[in-house]
Amino acid sequence: DLIYMVTFLIVALRWGGIARNVAVGLFAFRMVGFAVFEVTSARAILLAFPNVFEFWFVFVSALKHWWPRYRLTWRRTAAWMVLLLAAKEFQEYALHSARWLDKYRAVDVVVDWWDFLTSW
Repeated sequence: DLIYMVTFLIVALRWGGIARNVAVGLFAFRMVGFAVFEVTSARAILLAFPNVFEFWFVFVSALKHWWPRYRLTWRRTAAWMVLLLAAKEFQEYALHSARWLDKYRAVDVVVDWWDFLTSW
C-alpha cells in the first residue's frame, strides 16, 4: 500500500489549495493509523483510521479530469468527505471486520464470474 500511496501523495503535492491540504492531512492520518496497527495488530484500528486518502485522491483526480472548473470550498469538501468516509468505512468493515472476502482469491472471483456468465 505504501508505494502507491506515496506516489499518490507526490501527485497531490502538486495540487493547490484545499485539495492539497486535505490530501496531506488524510495521508498523515492514515500513516498514524498504519503505525498503530503495526504495533497492535488490532483490526479495529483499520476502522478507526480508514484510508480516506485513497478515495480523496481518486475523487480529486476525477474532478480535475472531468470537471476542471469545479471549485472545492470547505463546505463542499465537508459534504464530499461525509460521502467518501461512509463509502470507505463500509469497505473497511467488509474487508476487515465482516471479512466477507477472506475466502476469495482474485482467481476465484474471475472463475466464479466466468461460470456465471457462461452458464446461461
